[in-house]
Amino acid sequence: MNKKTIQKNDGFTLIELIVVIIIMGILALAGVKAISKSNENARYHSTLREMEALKIAIVGDDRIIEDGKRVSFGYVGDVGELPPTLEDLVTNVSGKPNWNGPYVKQNFLDNPNDYLYDGWNERYNYYPSTAQIESPGGGFSISLVETQDPNDLEKNEITGIITDRDGNTPIASDVVNIHI
Repeated sequence: MNKKTIQKNDGFTLIELIVVIIIMGILALAGVKAISKSNENARYHSTLREMEALKIAIVGDDRIIEDGKRVSFGYVGDVGELPPTLEDLVTNVSGKPNWNGPYVKQNFLDNPNDYLYDGWNERYNYYPSTAQIESPGGGFSISLVETQDPNDLEKNEITGIITDRDGNTPIASDVVNIHI
């Protein structure tokens, strides 16, 4: 009688180990890419929020209404022009007499000038001549005005009916000049 010996192999082959390592590497790479994309999205959204806050500090917020009237006009509403620098939103660097800031809150203890930097830690580019704020790290910008002309911020048109204190409309010959 011939006895057959059966060998029992409890280990993995080299090919099986290599396949498992490759699969684990692919999964790790996918995880790193997902985290990287998540970080990039967080930087983008925080920069966008900060740029919107800078815009509100400069031109005010037209969504804030009290008694049917807009009450938030920012730096432009107080001073009558765009700030020469973003620093003018926190301190009256230019010495403007109607400055009523700070227009930007400094909530950062480690870096009080954090409002000057985007999510990629790049300094914002601010262009008063075109009323634009640009994020060099994110590669995008926002406009401070809805039109193409930044001078529109300093021009306001008022329409309405002029009455005296009793609510009577004056006759045309009584209206010579009206200054608002």
